[in-house]
Amino acid sequence: MLFNSHEFIFLFLPLTLVGFYAFHWIDRPRWAWSYLTLASVFFYSYWNFLYAPIFYVSLVANLLLLTILVYGHFGARGRTLAVVLGVCFNLGGIAYFKYRVFVENTYRALLGMPLSEEMVFIPLGISFFTFQELACLIEAYKGGIKAMDRKYFPLFISFFPQLIAGPIVLHDEFFPQVKDFRWREYLTDKFAVGLSVFIVGLFKKTVIADSLGDFADGFFNSLIGEPGLIAAWQGVLAYTFQLYFDFSGYSDMAVGLGALCGFRIPPNFESPYKAVSIQDFWRRWHMTLSRFLRDYLYIPLGGNRSSRWKVNRNLLVTMALGGLWHGANWTFVIWGTYHGVLLMVHRKVSQYPFRIGNAYLHLRLSQLVTFTLVVFGWAIFRSNSWAQAKLVVSAMMAGEVDIFSANPLCWVYLAGAFLVTAFFPNTGQVFSRLGRFQLMDAGISAPVAIRYPLLLAIGIGLMGVFAILSISVNSKFLYFQF
Repeated sequence: MLFNSHEFIFLFLPLTLVGFYAFHWIDRPRWAWSYLTLASVFFYSYWNFLYAPIFYVSLVANLLLLTILVYGHFGARGRTLAVVLGVCFNLGGIAYFKYRVFVENTYRALLGMPLSEEMVFIPLGISFFTFQELACLIEAYKGGIKAMDRKYFPLFISFFPQLIAGPIVLHDEFFPQVKDFRWREYLTDKFAVGLSVFIVGLFKKTVIADSLGDFADGFFNSLIGEPGLIAAWQGVLAYTFQLYFDFSGYSDMAVGLGALCGFRIPPNFESPYKAVSIQDFWRRWHMTLSRFLRDYLYIPLGGNRSSRWKVNRNLLVTMALGGLWHGANWTFVIWGTYHGVLLMVHRKVSQYPFRIGNAYLHLRLSQLVTFTLVVFGWAIFRSNSWAQAKLVVSAMMAGEVDIFSANPLCWVYLAGAFLVTAFFPNTGQVFSRLGRFQLMDAGISAPVAIRYPLLLAIGIGLMGVFAILSISVNSKFLYFQF
């Protein structure tokens, strides 16, 4: 059941919200939370009943370990053993389901043996809910969780708005909201803002991302030899904007659905294609994953408080593993390493600041350089193999110029996508301060003042109509595969 499906929008969501708030209305909060938990579990199980047992085992095992860490009296050794078991269990599950065949085929390739053709079965969303469980265990071991109501842990992990593809929510962003949940407060604002953000995300996905996806898939899936320069840039740019609008659309829908349930969910995107450096890009792109990698991998490795060589090593290891997190393919590892190298170069270059006299020109030039470097990375990321990636990147740099290979309609979509991502305010800027329900904190980008709320409401209504009419049965979110 996809967010961008009729059964979710017109059946599951209304029934879930009506039941959840009805129990609060009759002053049965425990029933309300149980109902929301069961609805979330049903949402996950609806995809494929084979996913459900794996999810349940993961949830129960982590709850038991978390109980030991928060409430148990097993001493330092017992707590250390519990967290080690938790890390091994969670990472072992990801390794088995996502990387077992990949490791086996890499070993076979090195020995010149035929590759395994075993179908890979990956439980939906395993990377996202496992990372939430891992973060919770580590914080409990460090003493960051003083008290936790265990009966809400299943809801924390299974909460349907962010269960499948994030954002990765931390315990201190969720449990305080449950403890201090005031369902009546600003209810109309929660519904108005939540529904508006959901519609914006749905529009991004069904109208923009899916349209660009047709051009991107047409290029990468039919690629045989080396393409021309214009065709390569068109195909890669189509994927560049498809990925952004697809995943940011999902994240907007998650934030909106959270608001409909009365929760604030952390944003995942903040105009990443406006970034002025690679470091700035990773502050804006998939923000909750960047935060997780920083707090639980980069800093434990030593962060930037080490020698220059160790800092560079930490960057490379973090980004390479971050790339591998996206899937069992060497193109993801190479993509992550590529960004690690760019971050290393940025650290070196930033020691010698250079500015153009005109501040606006300097800003736009910095954004253009950063965006171009990111686009080359997406060419590697989207390619089905390293051989295909080399063909695409080579064509982008020195391919044959063939103006007749361009698709005029694709350039229209690309021009519109570029204007939106480069010059328009992002969702957070528009909705963070709109209404009494504060949807999110101010981030890098300052909130914008809404002078004509009626026009905004009409615009969102039209977006909703176009978004629902554009829903496709076969349209899935790109990050579901990660």
